[in-house]
Amino acid sequence: MDGRLAGWLLFAFAAIFGTGYVVSLPPFGWGDEVPHYLRALRVSEGHLIPHLADGVRGAMVDPGVDQMLAGAAWTTVSWKECTLRLSSLAPLFARRFGNRTRTFTPEYGAPYPPVGSLHIAAAMSFVRLFHPTPLAMLYAARLANLAIWTTLVVVALRLIPALRLTLLAIVAAPTALFVASTCSLDGPLDGLAFLWFALMLRLAVRAEDTPRPVIVASILILGSLLAFIKLAYAPLVFLVLLIPAARKGRPWWRWIAICGGALALGFAAIALWLRLVPLPTSVHFRDPIGGGPTGFDPSRLLENPMGVLAAVPRTIWVEAYPWLINLAWPQWTECLVAHHITVPLVWGALGIALAVDADGFRPTREQRVVGLSVFVGVLVISVLVAFAAWTPGAESRAVGVHGRYLLPALPALGLAAIPPALGLPPRLRSALRVTAVLALVASVALVQIAFIRQYDWGPG
Repeated sequence: MDGRLAGWLLFAFAAIFGTGYVVSLPPFGWGDEVPHYLRALRVSEGHLIPHLADGVRGAMVDPGVDQMLAGAAWTTVSWKECTLRLSSLAPLFARRFGNRTRTFTPEYGAPYPPVGSLHIAAAMSFVRLFHPTPLAMLYAARLANLAIWTTLVVVALRLIPALRLTLLAIVAAPTALFVASTCSLDGPLDGLAFLWFALMLRLAVRAEDTPRPVIVASILILGSLLAFIKLAYAPLVFLVLLIPAARKGRPWWRWIAICGGALALGFAAIALWLRLVPLPTSVHFRDPIGGGPTGFDPSRLLENPMGVLAAVPRTIWVEAYPWLINLAWPQWTECLVAHHITVPLVWGALGIALAVDADGFRPTREQRVVGLSVFVGVLVISVLVAFAAWTPGAESRAVGVHGRYLLPALPALGLAAIPPALGLPPRLRSALRVTAVLALVASVALVQIAFIRQYDWGPG
C-alpha cells in the first residue's frame, strides 16, 4: 500500500469517526479524562508543578470546574447502562468560570510530567480567549489530541518502509481512534510510539552501519521522551536494536550505546521531575468520577518481590482474553453487544494485513526476537505499575490493566509474528487490502453507532 494512500485513509478515519467519538462521548464519559483535564488546565494557567495540600497532590481550580466535575460524576455509569439522557447534560454545559476564590481539587493518578499535556494546554489557552465554559475546554482538548495524534500517525504511515497495512490496521481500529479522541496524553503518546516504530524500521531497512549525528540526536530525543512521559513505554526504546539486527555482521555496540543513552536521558528526566514535583504523603484517595482508591505506592514492589513477580503471570492468565476484546472494543457497555461483531472484524483485518505485508518484508530472526522482547517488556512493566499504583493490597494480581496500554507495542508484536511470505497474486493482495480496510470501516462505524445508541433518547 502506498504511503500517501495510507495517510489519506487514516486522515479520513480520524476526520469522520475520530471527530464522531469526540462529540458522542459524554463529558468525562471515560474516567481517565479527569486527571488529564485538570493537569492540562493547570499547565495552561502557567503552573507546571502541582500543589500539595494535606498530603494530596492537586491543583487550585475555578469553582466552576469543581461544580462541573461534581455534576459529571454520574455520567460514566449512566452512559454505560444506556440510561443517560441528552437533556440531563444541559446543566454541565451551563457551568461557567466564576473568577472567584479558587478551590483545591486532587489530581489522582501517576505524577505525569507536563510535557505530555503541553498541546492540550495550548488548545485551552487559545479557546480561553473566547471566554468559554469549562466544558468547552474539554472538547477543545479532545480535538487537539485528535489533531496531534493524526499528524504523528500520518507521518508514520508515510515513513514506514514495510508493514504499512499492519500499522494502518492498528491505528485505524476503534480503540486507537477512541483513545486519540479523548482528553488524555495517551493518544499523542501512542502516536509518538507509532512514529518511533516507523523510524526504527526505516533505519533498519536502510542498513546504515555508522549512524549520522542527526540520526543519533533524533533517537536520543524521541527515545528519552517515550521513557520520560510514561515509564511503562521505556522498553520501546529497545526498538533501536532492530537496526543492527537487520543483517549479520552489523556492529551492535554503537546502537546499544545509543539505546542506553536514550534510556539514561529519560530516566534522568524522570528523576529530576520527581525531585521537583511534590509527592503525596496520602497516596490513596478517591477520584471524583470513578470513586475508586488511587495513588502510587512504589514501596509495594519492594515489600514482597516474589509475590510481585508472581502477580505478572497471574494477571496475564486472567486478563489475556479481556485484553483481546479491549484492543478492539474501547468501552465496555452493559446494554449493547456489538463487540461480538467488532472484535472479529478488527482482529480479522489485522490478520489479513500481516498476510499481505508478509510478501513485502521478511524480518530476520534477531529482529523478531527484538520485537517480541519489546512487547513483553511493555506488558510486564504495565502490570507492575498497575500493581503498585491502584491494586488493593489484598489482591494477588494487578487489576485495571487495560488492553489499550499495549497499543504502542502492537507494531513490535506484529513484526515478531509476521508469517513467511505467502506468494499471493497481485490481484488477491489488492482484494485483501480492500477487505481489511472495509472491515476497519465497519468496526469503527459499529462503535460509533453503539456510542450514539447508548444514550437514552426518550423525553426528558
